[in-house]
Amino acid sequence: MPARPFPLRIDLAQHFHGVALIGKRTKTLFSGDVRFEVARCDHRVCLELRVAALVPEWTWRINRILLIDMRPLGETRLPLVLNGIEAVCFDAFGTLVEITDRQQAFMPLFRALPPGKRQELKHRLMREDRPFTDWPEALGVEVDPYALLDVLNRQLGEMLSVTLQPGMADIWARFRKEGLRLVLCSNLASDYVQPLRSKSPDPPDVEVLSCKVGAIKPEPAIYAAVLDGLQIEASRVLFVGDTPRADIEGPRAVGMRAIHVDELVAAMQPG
Repeated sequence: MPARPFPLRIDLAQHFHGVALIGKRTKTLFSGDVRFEVARCDHRVCLELRVAALVPEWTWRINRILLIDMRPLGETRLPLVLNGIEAVCFDAFGTLVEITDRQQAFMPLFRALPPGKRQELKHRLMREDRPFTDWPEALGVEVDPYALLDVLNRQLGEMLSVTLQPGMADIWARFRKEGLRLVLCSNLASDYVQPLRSKSPDPPDVEVLSCKVGAIKPEPAIYAAVLDGLQIEASRVLFVGDTPRADIEGPRAVGMRAIHVDELVAAMQPG
């Protein structure tokens, strides 16, 4: 009977205890008709599996390379940057999600204000939980209704264009699978809270938004709110973002670890 390839499933635990192989350069094991040749390969064990199994009426000869994770069960299968990490805190726009049709939505409102009020709005816009239609009264000024209509039209365009960044859904899901707690921390105007939530892969364990807590990155108070929500040490949190001052320097100043989103995406690539 001619040889032909055939998918073979073997319960390796029945043949050897993998942990015992750690530290051995090479080892050959025999179990019935199956020969395993084992070689150490960094954090994994490379198994070269050569099978010659005789089954009535058929003969299979399979040459295959298998990678078996031989690390202790308690050790993460994630990149080294996540060693010792219990929670990952994501910046929102520019990191987890993106506005693909940016229209500078609040620009008509700023233009309609006197110079002094523009500075006040700039300071308060992402620190207070109020819709854009409330700002004229909050600032004590009258604003042309057409300016507010322009803001609305621009906001709708931006909100409809909010999308997850490529690959972030998979990274989020992988972190969930590994048991990491996930956090959103963003400088955000109140009008954009719902669009952000609607695009998140699932509700985060902790959500810290500047318009809800009255502080913006890189102010220490916003990172303190993250830690208050998590109730873990700062060194156990990895902050991921795209803005050096707000997402790297600020978190590190309070004891968190931090990484640029591009570095995380690269680290999460297979191989």
